[in-house]
Amino acid sequence: MTLKSEYVDTPLISISLEDKKINSWIERKCSAYKKDISDINNRKHGIDIISFLTETQKTLNVLDILINKTEDNKKYIKVSKKNKKI
Repeated sequence: MTLKSEYVDTPLISISLEDKKINSWIERKCSAYKKDISDINNRKHGIDIISFLTETQKTLNVLDILINKTEDNKKYIKVSKKNKKI
């Protein structure tokens, strides 16, 4: 067995985006974030800080990928706008 036969190419991830769904998702995340921050500031009980921070980090990671694709990520991730059917 040769090294060439064992080599597997890096997969290309192709993502189609629907701007209305993305905007809706961002609006929901922003509303939830503002509500949780308000609840934390008002010292309301029942706020799980760890879950809040974890969810916030996940949201920021997704936005970072969509907005600030690094040169390295451009090799593996292709983002395209989905055409609307007429």
